[in-house]
Amino acid sequence: MRSHRARIPLTSGICQRRYICRMNPNSDHHIHLLRDLLCGYRYGSVALQHWHWEVTGLTAQQDHLLLNTVYQLLDGFVDGVGERIIGLGGKTPTGREQGEVTVHLSKENGEVNSMWMAYRLVTALTNKTNTVTSQISDEGTKNLLAGYADQLEQQTYFLRQRAMP
Repeated sequence: MRSHRARIPLTSGICQRRYICRMNPNSDHHIHLLRDLLCGYRYGSVALQHWHWEVTGLTAQQDHLLLNTVYQLLDGFVDGVGERIIGLGGKTPTGREQGEVTVHLSKENGEVNSMWMAYRLVTALTNKTNTVTSQISDEGTKNLLAGYADQLEQQTYFLRQRAMP
C-alpha cells in the first residue's frame, strides 16, 4: 500500500530559509537584533500583565482593560518575531535568555505608578522597534516591524493619557 504524502513546495521550510539567507548576507546580524527585540517584547508582556493586576482607583477597570490589550498585543509580536527569526535560519531565545533580559530591565524601573511605568515601557519598545526596523534590510521583516511600531505608537497615546495626572 502506498502512502499518500503531500508534496512540499520548494518555498517552504529549509529551502525558504536558505533562500532568504543567501539573499541577505546580514542575516546573522538581523537574527541578533530580532532575538533582542523578542526578549524586549516578552519582558513587556509579562511586566504589563503583572501591572494590570495592580491598578487601583476610580479608573482601575479602564486601566486594567487597557493594559490587558497592550500585553496581549505584545504576546502576538513575540510570536511574529519568533517566526521571522526561524525563517531567517536562526534560533529563538531560550526561556533562560529571555529571563536574563527581564532581570536586567526590571532593575532599571524604579517608579511606583503602574500606568506611568507601562507608558515608559511601551515608549521604549516603540523606539527599539523603530531602531531595529531601520537596521533590517529584509523587506518582509521591515514591513512586519513597521506595523508593530505603528500599533505600539497607538497604544502609547492611550497610555500617556492614562498616566498623566
